[in-house]
Amino acid sequence: MLRIALSLLAAVFWIAPLSAQQSSTSRDTMIRAVISEQLDAFKRDDRAGAFIHASPMIQGMFGDANTFMTMVGRGFPQIFRSRSAKFLKLDLVEDRLVQTVLIEGADGTFVTAAYDMIEIDGSWRINGCTLVKGESA
Repeated sequence: MLRIALSLLAAVFWIAPLSAQQSSTSRDTMIRAVISEQLDAFKRDDRAGAFIHASPMIQGMFGDANTFMTMVGRGFPQIFRSRSAKFLKLDLVEDRLVQTVLIEGADGTFVTAAYDMIEIDGSWRINGCTLVKGESA
């Protein structure tokens, strides 16, 4: 009986870190998917498709998809018409998850974007984006 109890206890200690890692990996995958889907929507001029990935706060700031797309096109041209995106690191910054992405614009310039992510009802949304640095290709 003691042997069975010890085996079960060992299994719990072995599985617990594994499920935490799987949950973290799943979260990372979902965050990357949201950012990728928004980048793709920008490239297709899919206003509603891009706007849906923004958090309610961002949606409230801009009011509608047209205003949001205009702001992104003017303020973030590399993001608005990206050629490629390379996901770097996902960090916890002041209790917020921030995904860093190296983005190549259609003009060949690169920017590093920090996406502030928020989870709402089990789905990830973009709660802001800050350009960290830029460099030429």
